[in-house]
Amino acid sequence: MKKSITALVAICLMFLSITAVNAFDYPDEQWMPSGPPTEASSYGMELRAGGNEPANPYSYIMNFKTDGYVMQQSKVLDVKECKSLTSAECAKPGWLNYVALLGMCDSTNTVDCVESISAKKEDGTDLPVTYAGNFPLDNIREYKGNSNLNLPNGKSSFLLDIPGAPHKAGSTYLVNATMFGFKGPSMAKFKPIRFSLAVNAVSIETGNFLPAQQSLEKSNYNRLGPGMDVGWKGVSKCAQSSATQCAAKQSLPTDIVFSAKLRLKTKINGWLYGRASNVDAAVSTDSKGIQRVEISGRPVISPSIFGWVEKANAPKSLVSFYNKMSDFDFRKGSGYPNESLLRYFNPEEDYSLSEMALWLPILKDTAAAAPTYWHFMTMEHGFANSCLSSDSKLIGIVNTNASGFKYGPPEFNKKLGTLDYKVLAPHYLPDGSTFQGSYDLWIDASVARCIYGFTSAPITATVSIVTDKSTTIISTSTVKATSKFIKLGAYGFTFSNPTLRVKLTQKKK
Repeated sequence: MKKSITALVAICLMFLSITAVNAFDYPDEQWMPSGPPTEASSYGMELRAGGNEPANPYSYIMNFKTDGYVMQQSKVLDVKECKSLTSAECAKPGWLNYVALLGMCDSTNTVDCVESISAKKEDGTDLPVTYAGNFPLDNIREYKGNSNLNLPNGKSSFLLDIPGAPHKAGSTYLVNATMFGFKGPSMAKFKPIRFSLAVNAVSIETGNFLPAQQSLEKSNYNRLGPGMDVGWKGVSKCAQSSATQCAAKQSLPTDIVFSAKLRLKTKINGWLYGRASNVDAAVSTDSKGIQRVEISGRPVISPSIFGWVEKANAPKSLVSFYNKMSDFDFRKGSGYPNESLLRYFNPEEDYSLSEMALWLPILKDTAAAAPTYWHFMTMEHGFANSCLSSDSKLIGIVNTNASGFKYGPPEFNKKLGTLDYKVLAPHYLPDGSTFQGSYDLWIDASVARCIYGFTSAPITATVSIVTDKSTTIISTSTVKATSKFIKLGAYGFTFSNPTLRVKLTQKKK
């Protein structure tokens, strides 16, 4: 990919793509929930598959002063945003959190950057991709990093033009590649905690928008923790925005394979999860210690779930479920008059899938919207099985188009010798059609050997869909196994609340 066009051409490209969206014809990517349909006290539920994708991300460093630096205990006394590590706001560093948007690699930005984004048709035909400048132009918040301290340069989101992959509103795409990390006073270097990569189909709209921003009010921060931030996340219809511009989300073409190559000194490790299908990946480290990551896949539809039910008419099972919850857990959501509450689904909480399963019959097992995604994120937490944990390398990628899932990599079922992955989605899309599921697992071969005690003999696999009523073995893509990784995929299964069960086997030598 060449960055040969001038800034003027880049500006023209963006404004040529401005599209007036019919007020009655918004794409599902811009769908918004509504309040209770009646004045009665009601329960509400909202689940968006992309809910963990950072909304309107921008680069920043924040400096927290506390009464001690004990995680989840110390009280925040002061908070400032730093323009750089050497700025006055960071002259006396305390606990530092950062968000770094990774820009395109060039002669001045050679590591912790996106080397290329490419696209091809299903038949393998490569499509021209043109870099079209940073976005937004009028509000680029950048900071200079420090590679010796493992702090990436904070850059900007950027635009691409892919004429061979048109969407409903043009051929403009926005890339958000975002790294999150922190550094405590006693730490020699910053520690990355999360990475996110998303390609969005967009149209550029001009007007008045409220850009994302972080709060500098200490009262908004309870206790010290990595990655803590509080602030307005911008206009949800926008994949990125400033005060005057919005990259409004559009539907991604699901027949195009998008690929990303990254060059990282701030290495990502552990597990990636995402929203894509037919995923492939390659991870290596070059002679200079730079991590080279390649990820490819097709966008997927991942349904949004939403609805309300009056408390007086709610099923007893749902009422009982909420009565057993702590008030702290129950109140996670948006409040409305008459004690109505719209709860947000959080895949990191153990009770989430059980809760959503109670809602599906209320919502007639039907999605509220069917947005598209091409999105990957790292998982932030360690895992009980030592074979599935890593602080030093990327060991696996798990992808599904399910609306919800049990957070973490597949769980090892020791009794059955299987990798189990719990997923959930409505059976029907908004148009009444049956939603077809996809699941891709890419796993480091040494991890598989650790779990199963495998040798170098050939590996075979079966994937089963397990429900309360039956177990069905489904066809999978051909298992691809090398000395470095194992890849398999399962497609075409239906929901609502199954377990995907992967069984890897090999013949004895």
